[in-house]
Amino acid sequence: MSNKVDVFLSRVSHVSQFVLVAFAIFGYFYTVRPIYQKELLSEEIAKKEVELNKLKTAMENSQKFIENNKILRKELEGSIAKLDLQYKESEEKLNSINSELRKTLNELNKQKTIAKRAVNANNKNLESVFWENFSGLVGVVYISKSTDFVNNTLGDAKTAYNTPSNLYISPYDAINEALKNGNHNFISSSENVPENIRNKILAKIRRAIEKNKISLTKKPIGFDEKINSLIKTIESTKLRKNENEIMKNNTAERELSSYIFLINGQSRIRAMDFLKDIQHLD
Repeated sequence: MSNKVDVFLSRVSHVSQFVLVAFAIFGYFYTVRPIYQKELLSEEIAKKEVELNKLKTAMENSQKFIENNKILRKELEGSIAKLDLQYKESEEKLNSINSELRKTLNELNKQKTIAKRAVNANNKNLESVFWENFSGLVGVVYISKSTDFVNNTLGDAKTAYNTPSNLYISPYDAINEALKNGNHNFISSSENVPENIRNKILAKIRRAIEKNKISLTKKPIGFDEKINSLIKTIESTKLRKNENEIMKNNTAERELSSYIFLINGQSRIRAMDFLKDIQHLD
């Protein structure tokens, strides 16, 4: 009897242990684990809430940033619009100024051209006056030499016959002699010719006569023979012992004078033509 009770109690003990284990397992899955999972979930929720709050804060900051950017963009667009307007206004003003400047420059260039033409024309007129003045000085040389010839053939001395080679005035000698008094005002209008124009023309003449010296000093063909022959006749009949010698002497003197005036007149024409030729040369 006691064995049965022991067996029964033993079975009851095994069953109770099984029930206790089952209850413990049940308690773990239905009490402890849910609580633990709940705590884990709470922690996860808390983390997510923190992250959510961060996201919300970031979103709020982003929204503020976006709003600020919108405001800045509007301000920038307004500034750009103002700058565009100012640029257009400035461009219009600049175009207007450039247009006025071009007109002014064109007008100035026209005035400069007119002034330059006037100066050039005036200089040419002054140059023409001085060329005319110098030609007059050359003419004076020929007149002076002719006067000396006449004076030196009067009376008994007749010193002009002592130097036959000096009776002919070459274009070179006449122009060169005139250059010595090149700045003399033969005509009154030449007083207005400035020094730089005078010096330029006189230098040009000097260069030209030196370059053409051979042709300008060349004597007329037969000059020496004719002059020497006439002077010899004059010298041989100067005592005028008879009517025949007087006639020969007078004829020779007239022929000599006529010849001298002729060749010097031709020389003067050559000198004047030479000056005209070089006047328009560069």
